[in-house]
Amino acid sequence: MPDSLGHGGDSDCPGRRNGSALAATLLANIQASEAPHRISEALAESLHSRDLVNRACGILMQRHSLTVDMALAELMRRARRKNSTLGQISADLVAGILAALG
Repeated sequence: MPDSLGHGGDSDCPGRRNGSALAATLLANIQASEAPHRISEALAESLHSRDLVNRACGILMQRHSLTVDMALAELMRRARRKNSTLGQISADLVAGILAALG
């Protein structure tokens, strides 16, 4: 709706348009600056999980004279049977070995 000076409504207000653009830019910058942190956390978690899986495979290989493929298949079978993740099954196996040693 035009104001008393004949300008259009809020959408014709340069200040409001600039404010909206500024808010959108600010939000985009905040989201962009958080993305590397989230990616870094996810990458660190993935690397840790991969390390645990490799350790667990090594334990199974040594204990049962398995190949790496056989050990990985055994970990996956255990994960399915317990309705768990490969990372959690591996962490449990490694923790059990460490507890037995220490």
